[in-house]
Amino acid sequence: MVFCIKCGFQIVDESDKFCPKCGSQTLSTTEKPETATDYVSRQSSIIPTSRSNWWYLLPIFLGIIGGLIAYFVLKKDDAKLAKNCLIVGVIMMILGFIIGISGF
Repeated sequence: MVFCIKCGFQIVDESDKFCPKCGSQTLSTTEKPETATDYVSRQSSIIPTSRSNWWYLLPIFLGIIGGLIAYFVLKKDDAKLAKNCLIVGVIMMILGFIIGISGF
């Protein structure tokens, strides 16, 4: 069995030069054909792991310190979530100053 290296579609005719589903070029006869296991392991290394939104609680409760901790923990896996946690931390710090100054 041969699978397309781009979309994972099973190619019935191994002599096809292009995938019938996505049109990407298939492996030449000199290259080792990719098996389903190879495709799945390759895809799992490409797909980034998504982190839980529970990380937003850290900057909410700890302010800028929690935002910085969340940022440095998350920046490699989920840069958008890391940046958002840092922003939430800054906002919580500003709110703390405003509430402290106003005397609520």
